[in-house]
Amino acid sequence: MKKILILMLLSVLTKSQEWEIVSLKGPGPRYINQLVYSNDGILLFGGKHNNNKGYSDLWKWDGKNWNLLDSASTVGKRWDHSYVFMSEGYKLFLFGGRTFRIINGKEERTDLNDNWIYKNGKWEELIIKSPQVRSSHALAFDINNEKVILFGGRNKNNVFGDTWAFNGKKWEQLDISGPPQRFGHTLVYDPISEAIYLFGGHDGEKLLNDFWSYKDDQWIELKTKHKPSPRMAHSMQFDNNGKAILFGGWDNSNSVSGELWKWSDKEWNILDLEKVPQARLSHAIGFDIKNEEFLLFGGSTGFSGKFLSETWKLRAKS
Repeated sequence: MKKILILMLLSVLTKSQEWEIVSLKGPGPRYINQLVYSNDGILLFGGKHNNNKGYSDLWKWDGKNWNLLDSASTVGKRWDHSYVFMSEGYKLFLFGGRTFRIINGKEERTDLNDNWIYKNGKWEELIIKSPQVRSSHALAFDINNEKVILFGGRNKNNVFGDTWAFNGKKWEQLDISGPPQRFGHTLVYDPISEAIYLFGGHDGEKLLNDFWSYKDDQWIELKTKHKPSPRMAHSMQFDNNGKAILFGGWDNSNSVSGELWKWSDKEWNILDLEKVPQARLSHAIGFDIKNEEFLLFGGSTGFSGKFLSETWKLRAKS
C-alpha cells in the first residue's frame, strides 16, 4: 500500500509539471545547439537553416521576449559551434563550428577553430593557438576553476576524443584519459556538484549513451540502473539544484526522439508529461536562473525535416 501511495504521489507531481509555449516570435527557424545564461538573460548565437545556410545573429531572452542584440555579426554565419558565458569578465566565449566558404571557386562546408569574445556589445577575435578545426564539439564553463572545458567534435578527417581547457588567454590540451571519441554529445556544468557532465553522441560508427562526469582534471564514467537510449543531437541542462533534464535527439530507433528524462539523486528517470514539445533534434535548452525555468528553442523534426522556431518553457521542480 505504501509503495502504491508513493507512485501515485510521484504521478501527481509529474503531471503538475508541463511544457508551455511562451513565444513564436524572435529568432528564425534553425538548428541551434546551445542556449547559455548570462548575468541577466539567456543568449543564443547563430545556427543553421537550409535557406540561408547559416545565421550570425545574437539574441537575448529576458524572461518574456527575445531581443536582437546583433543582426550581422563579424563572427560570420556558422552552425555546430559551441559557446559559453564566462563569469570571469562577464563575456561570451565562442569556439569553432561550420560555415560555407569559397574554395578554388567552389562553395564548400568548412570546419573552423577560431575563438571569439563578446563583451560590452562587441565581438573580438582572439588570435591564439587553438585545438584542431572541428564542429559538433561541446564546451562547458567550469565556474569553480574559471576555465572553459572542450571535449570531442569532428572534422572532415577525424572524430575527436580530446579534452582541452581555456583559461581566458590560451588553450591547453589535457593529458588525461576519458570518454571515447564522439560528436553531437552534450557537456553541461552542475553548480551543486561543481562537475561537468557528458552524455551520448556518435563515435563515427554508432550512437552512444554513456554518461560521464569531469572534475579536477579527471573523467569518471557513471553507471546507473536506467538511462536514455543511445542518441546524438539531443539537449541537456542543469537547474540550480543539481537536477538536469535531457530532451530529444536522434536515437537508436533511427528517428527523432520526443522523450524527456530527468537526472536527479544520481539516477535517470523518464518523465511522462501530458504536454511536450514535438520530437526534434539539434534544438537547445537553457536554464533561466532568475525565473527558475528551463527554456527550449528551435531544432528540426529530422536531419531532412522541418526547422522549428517555437520557444517553450518548463518550470523547474525541486
